[in-house]
Amino acid sequence: LMASRLEPWKGHGLLLEALARVREPGWVAWIAGGPQRPHEEKYFAELQQQAERLRLAERIRWLGQRSDVASLLGAADIFCQPNTTPEPFGMAFVEALAAGLPVVATRGGGVSEIVTAEAGLLTAPEPEAVAAALAELIGDPRRRQALAAGARARAAYFAPEVRIPALAEALREVVA
Repeated sequence: LMASRLEPWKGHGLLLEALARVREPGWVAWIAGGPQRPHEEKYFAELQQQAERLRLAERIRWLGQRSDVASLLGAADIFCQPNTTPEPFGMAFVEALAAGLPVVATRGGGVSEIVTAEAGLLTAPEPEAVAAALAELIGDPRRRQALAAGARARAAYFAPEVRIPALAEALREVVA
């Protein structure tokens, strides 16, 4: 599953290029997020053409704009968002971890601090690297399960009931 806005830097095109290299059988990619602005309509059409060109159209499910992303996360096996530029924070990654999904993402920005080796695989923003990480997890259910357990544990770090008191303490220290 990839669930994000339709912005080129989110890595939809990179994901498609990577998926074209994955030789593991049986996978299907769900891409949630639909065009909301004119430039996104154009980008979406380009992505669909790219999927056709790469002969992936039968394996990609374009889910459009969704209000049930939590349900999609619960039904998926892997969350992948291979940003081509650093993401400032990336709430989608925390949500995926909280759903117990191993994450495949590209290094850089907030994701490098959110996703640890116990919760997912961080790669270079290159199709071969993303494909290798996806193939590893698709082909190894035990590895996926181990990362899923690590994902839930990592997500707990970001829970509001943990972070808000920590922020309050940090602010008290600054004021003092």
